[in-house]
Amino acid sequence: MDVKSLLEQKIDEQTKNQIMNSANDEQEHVKVFKQAYCLIRGEKDEIVKGLTMLKDLLISSSDDNEKRDYVYHMAIGNARLRLFDNALDYVNTGLLLEPENQQFIELKRAIEAKMRRDGLLGGMLLASAAMVGGVALLAGIAIHSKLRRS
Repeated sequence: MDVKSLLEQKIDEQTKNQIMNSANDEQEHVKVFKQAYCLIRGEKDEIVKGLTMLKDLLISSSDDNEKRDYVYHMAIGNARLRLFDNALDYVNTGLLLEPENQQFIELKRAIEAKMRRDGLLGGMLLASAAMVGGVALLAGIAIHSKLRRS
C-alpha cells in the first residue's frame, strides 16, 4: 500500500465492529493492537483512543519488532491528527533504531509532503482572507468618501 494513502485510509464500520468486538483466542496485546490499528483510521476521538492504546502497548512491550510497529502506527495517528511534530518525532525514533527502514523513510516523506500541502493550503486561505478583507476595506473607504462628497 502507498504510504501516502495510509495517512488517509479509513476502515469501514463493519470491519471495525468485527475487530472491536472479536472474542477470539489471540493474545491480548495482538487484539489490542488490531483495535488500535482500526481506531487510528477513524475520526478524531477514535484516533486519540487508538494512540492511547498504542502508547500503553509500547510501554508494556519488551519485543523490539512490536515496539517498531507501535511507533510506526503512532506516527500515522499523530499525522492524521495533524500533530506533525509528534508524528515526525515517532518516525525519527524509528529511524534512530533502524536508519535504513524503508517504511519509516517513506512515512517521513509522506508526512513532510502533507505538512507542505497543509501549509500551502493554510497560506492560500490566509492570503484569500486578507485579499477579501482588503477589498472590503477599499469598498468601505470608497463608500465613505462618496458619502462625504454628497
